[in-house]
Amino acid sequence: MLFKKNYLKNIIFSGFIVFFIMLPPPAVAANETLEWQPIGRIFWDTVFADRDNSNLEATNSELRRARLGFQGKIKPFGYKFEIDFANSGSASWKDVWLSYNNKNDLGKWFFKIGQHHVPFGHATISSSKYKPLMRRPLFGDGPQISRAVGIAYRQDASRWFFHMGAFLPALGTGSDDRETYALRIGGQPFFKDKTHLIHTALSYQYEEYNGDTFNSIDNSLLSHVGDGDALVANFGADADDSNAYDIELISVWGPFHSVFEYVAWDVSDPDGDADLSAWAFDVGWFFTGESMKYKAGAFSGIKPKAPIGKGGWGAWQIAARLENMDLTDGNIIGGEADVFTVGLNWYPTSNTRLMANYGVVLDFDRNGFADDGREPSVFQMRAQVYW
Repeated sequence: MLFKKNYLKNIIFSGFIVFFIMLPPPAVAANETLEWQPIGRIFWDTVFADRDNSNLEATNSELRRARLGFQGKIKPFGYKFEIDFANSGSASWKDVWLSYNNKNDLGKWFFKIGQHHVPFGHATISSSKYKPLMRRPLFGDGPQISRAVGIAYRQDASRWFFHMGAFLPALGTGSDDRETYALRIGGQPFFKDKTHLIHTALSYQYEEYNGDTFNSIDNSLLSHVGDGDALVANFGADADDSNAYDIELISVWGPFHSVFEYVAWDVSDPDGDADLSAWAFDVGWFFTGESMKYKAGAFSGIKPKAPIGKGGWGAWQIAARLENMDLTDGNIIGGEADVFTVGLNWYPTSNTRLMANYGVVLDFDRNGFADDGREPSVFQMRAQVYW
């Protein structure tokens, strides 16, 4: 075992208390070594669903995200603190970390401690603020861990990066037993300029459950709102460990972008091992001429060329995704599905967006379950603001 579980969390958050007690108030931000800014985001989703002869809930809306926090630097340290209040009014921890930043002959590097992103794949690393479609790929909202408590190191070198970390379960999970170790290596084999590039990366993740409950991989196929159709791979409570592998390929070529990602999991279970997989192919195009902003292995914010209020109509983008997830192997009968999603985005300004998505299940194989063979669909909208 790499570190003492409970001791690590106590050390991390005791350190945060000391750090923020010592943190000067925002009024002294004139000091060149201090940066402080409030951050937040609000997403409101509305969903109209056709469950294809099912009695599951068809129409609903929700406050998908309501985050508040702050971030900044006290050189050479960086920090971020963010809480989400969208989960039925109860707060949940998101980013809560402290980093030490420096440079060497290769480029910039940092150590980060606290709760932060696990370095595995593109789907969970990229922020939902910037994703062209409302829902992440199936594997990004299911088996993959977005954030966890741990320590990570990242090294950037010219157009390449190396990112690795060791983690315990995220805050609020009620467990300290599960261990996660992850590695992501990638960069840009081709770079003409910031709007003409190709990115590729490989990731590996090992998880040891140590008796922790690992009941299932449960993936809603179309929407986060309400009850929906799902693939469920049930391992009981006795899975031993798992190995996960990820391949990603991204291109940005002027107003056009594409993302391909493939993920495979090898789960060890006393009742029989299972090899599961998923992939997704995304494309998008700004017909107002903007480009997806690529930064450090992930997408970042969009700046309309002619925003509302400054003589223009903002930025407009169309996007689409075709994806597959297969959660059936051996004794694990989780099902398989093909899903297609298309969306239209309007960015009135740099920090606002209105989204409309249509998604449909092209093929749904649940191996004899009641919902086997159905083809549900959904139309959903989102109003988004962030700062």
